[in-house]
Amino acid sequence: MRRVASGVVLVFGVLIVLSFVHAQEQAEVPVVRGTFRAETGQAPYFQFKLSTYYRDGRIVGNALASGGSGNDIRVLLLTAQQFQAWDVWPSPLYDSGRRQSVVLSVSVSDSGTYYILFDNTFSAVSSKNVQADIRFLHRGVDTSRAAEMKRQELASLEQSLKQLEDPNWKNRREAFYGLLGLGSGSVYQEPNDALASLLQKFPEKSDEVKLALIEVLEREHSFQKNTTQSTEELASTLGLRAMVRDITQI
Repeated sequence: MRRVASGVVLVFGVLIVLSFVHAQEQAEVPVVRGTFRAETGQAPYFQFKLSTYYRDGRIVGNALASGGSGNDIRVLLLTAQQFQAWDVWPSPLYDSGRRQSVVLSVSVSDSGTYYILFDNTFSAVSSKNVQADIRFLHRGVDTSRAAEMKRQELASLEQSLKQLEDPNWKNRREAFYGLLGLGSGSVYQEPNDALASLLQKFPEKSDEVKLALIEVLEREHSFQKNTTQSTEELASTLGLRAMVRDITQI
């Protein structure tokens, strides 16, 4: 099965859901609405972003496919991490299977980036016309959960900053990747993009984070001059140095 390639994606929608709706009111925001074409062997997708945590958040709607002998399409709802390997990921948030008519209702309340993907990679001959009406429903921001998650994230940030001072270089390296969200299982990002995202998320910690990473740069640079340093240590040090060398420009 072939992966989505950005150069051949036919449909790309971006939705950023705002958070001003009163908690007792049900709000409805369109995510996919209209008719589009899923070409042979391709999987057009729509991206939407939730800026915070919501009460009773749910993706609901329907899609109808036509074309080819089966008149079918496969609809998936994916997190950003799942989207990176959607064709092999074992458990997406939702997988309709190959159907002509799809009706979905999936609970989605956490902040993050999500994708609705229309898979026609199984068809080597026929393109499909897809008519879709899919929306995000919610009852306002879950303020208590948003505040608790913010508290936990700040605590994790503080822990990573402390670990950057660890005398063991392996612990510092782990803290560096953890701080930027570049560890195992994370969504892939370029290091500078990850840093910019971190500073945008925690503007109140911007100076502290920059200073900590600059200190890491200076410390690792000094270790390169140690003639007893192993090849593995040196390679890791050079990698860290390259990642943070442009930090003052962000």
